[in-house]
Amino acid sequence: MRILHLVHQYLPDHVGGVELNTHHLAQAQQRAGDDVAVVFPQVGGDAPHPTVGAAGERRLPLPIPPRTDLTRFSATFHQPALQRAFAQRLAEFQPDLVHIQHLMGLPTTLIESLHEAGIPYLITLHDYWWICANAQLLTNDTGALCHGPERWINCGRCAMARAGLRGAARRAAPAVAPLFAWRGQRLGNVLRGAAARMAPTAFTRDWHIAMGLAPPIEVVPYGIPLPNPLPSRRPRNDERLRLAYVGSIAPQKGVHLLVDAVGQLPQDQVQLDLYGGLDSFPDYVAELRARRGDAILWHGRIPNEMVLARLAAADLLVVPSIWYETSVIAIQEAFAVGTPVVASDLGAMAERVQHGEDGLLFNANRVADLAATLRRFLDEPQLLPRLRSGIRPVHTIDAQAAQLDRVYGDVIRARRGAW
Repeated sequence: MRILHLVHQYLPDHVGGVELNTHHLAQAQQRAGDDVAVVFPQVGGDAPHPTVGAAGERRLPLPIPPRTDLTRFSATFHQPALQRAFAQRLAEFQPDLVHIQHLMGLPTTLIESLHEAGIPYLITLHDYWWICANAQLLTNDTGALCHGPERWINCGRCAMARAGLRGAARRAAPAVAPLFAWRGQRLGNVLRGAAARMAPTAFTRDWHIAMGLAPPIEVVPYGIPLPNPLPSRRPRNDERLRLAYVGSIAPQKGVHLLVDAVGQLPQDQVQLDLYGGLDSFPDYVAELRARRGDAILWHGRIPNEMVLARLAAADLLVVPSIWYETSVIAIQEAFAVGTPVVASDLGAMAERVQHGEDGLLFNANRVADLAATLRRFLDEPQLLPRLRSGIRPVHTIDAQAAQLDRVYGDVIRARRGAW
C-alpha cells in the first residue's frame, strides 16, 4: 500500500507528540512492507528536496516562507502556492490514501487536489484544533479551560487577546466571530468528507462527538517504539525521591505547578529533573528559574532516544498539564520502563493513568494537592513498589500500525466497491 502522511510540521525542526508519532508510524509501516511518505511544509529555499529516512520512508517537503501566527491562521483559507506544491507531490508519489495527521497552517483547499485525484483521506484528531484555533482549549484572555464555541463570539474574544488586544477583546469579539464561523464551516466540511476519523483516546473521541462531529470515530491509541533491550533500572547512591518531567517547558503544561509543589517538599529528600526545550517561552522559563530550589535540575531538551533511559532512572514521571491532553506519549514511555506516573485528573491523562494501580491523579491546577500527592511517596515506603507492580504492557508502534492497516484496508475496499 502507498501511504502518504500529511502533517503541519515535522522533524527535526519541530519535535512534539504529533511529529514523533507520525515519524514512528511511518517507520513501522515501512518496515511492514508499505511504501510510505510524509509531506509537510518547510521554511527555507524555493524547492526543498525530498529525502529518505533511516527506515526508508520518504520525506516530501512543501516550500513555504517564514510564518507568523496570523499568516498560519490565514493559510487555512487561501494558500495557492502550497496547494500547487501539494498537487505536485501527489502526482509524484501517487498514494492509495492520505492520512491527515494535522492541517494547521495548511489550506483546506488541499482536499480539492485529493478529490481531483480520486484519493481518499483519513484524519486523526490529535488535538482540538479542528474546532479550537488554539488547539488546546485554553483561553487567551483568562487562561481558563474552554468548553467549545459559543456562537464563535468567545473564539473572537480569544483571538483578540492572543493578538495582544485584551482591552478591546470583548468589544470587538462579535465583529471577529463570523471569521471563526467560516473557519468552522470549512474545517467541518473537511472532517465530514474524511473516509475515516480516528482519535488517540476515548476522551478525545467523546469530546468531538459532543461538539457535533458525527460518529463513528475510531479510537486508535498511540504506540511507542521499544528498543531491545529496554533500559534497566539502576541502583542509586542516595535515597532521594527522583521526579522527572519530560515535555515542553510551557504554561499549558503546568510546569509552574510542579516547581512550586517541589518547593513545598523537604529539599534534601527529593530531586526534580526537568527535560524540555527552554527557548519557546523564555519569560516563563525565567520566572520558573527565579522560583527554583536546590532540588530542581534543568537539563534542556534531550534527544528522543535518551528519554527511556532518563525515565528508567526516575522514581516517578510527573505530568501536571492544565489542558485536556489528548494523549501523553511520555506516560507510555514511563510505563514501558516500569516508572509510575503522577498526573493531572484531566482529559486523556485520567484515562491513561489508573489511579492507585500504576500511578496517582491529583486535582489539576492545584499546587497543594500535587505537593500532598508527592509527599505520599516520602511518607509511604510501599506506595512506589506497589504502583510499579501495577504497570501493564504498553501499546507499541507496531500495534498501532497494525490497527491502522485494518482501517486503511476498509477505506480502500469501500472506495473500490464505490467504483
